[in-house]
Amino acid sequence: QGWFLSCNQPFTSQTSTLCCPFCHSGKVQIADSSRMRIREIAVE
Repeated sequence: QGWFLSCNQPFTSQTSTLCCPFCHSGKVQIADSSRMRIREIAVE
């Protein structure tokens, strides 16, 4: 499970605020709710 981050919806955690800087590359970020990690995935 994880949160889907859109370009105009930044993800705010206890430590930092993350947004989608890869939108121009056709990528988005997924934050793992368990590990609180950010992964880059390609969007088809």
